[in-house]
Amino acid sequence: MHMQRGEGYARNASTEKHQRPIGVRLVTLLTAIQGFISVVIGVLILSGTFAAHRAIVVHGHRVIATFIDLFGSLVGGGILLEGVIALIFTWGLWTLQKWAFWATLGIAALILLFNLINLLRSTNISALSIVAIVLSALIILYFLIDPSVRRAFRM
Repeated sequence: MHMQRGEGYARNASTEKHQRPIGVRLVTLLTAIQGFISVVIGVLILSGTFAAHRAIVVHGHRVIATFIDLFGSLVGGGILLEGVIALIFTWGLWTLQKWAFWATLGIAALILLFNLINLLRSTNISALSIVAIVLSALIILYFLIDPSVRRAFRM
């Protein structure tokens, strides 16, 4: 018996209804890139902190070594943690989890708010702040207004 292509395979209605819109794919990709970069930077900072601590202790400067160890561990660990969280959000967005929808909106709103406050308080207008404001606003509007996004996340 020869089966035609597609025969024997039941179409999954939930998969068809919940396709990832292109904008969600783009936000997922950007989140994955940011998460991966943060993980790499966090690991590099932690590794550099460990090496610097060992080199400074060898020369007898324990207080300075302890300060560098503490500071580097906090910074490197924080960046590493942020990267891991971003990768978890990436998975949530890719699998169209409801919590990822709300988390993305919340994080975009916080980034928007932070950069607007920073822009209003500062005398210098940073191009990076403007880009962050525009991207955050676009993500919020896209997630809230586009019906295909809400449908994909089963909202």
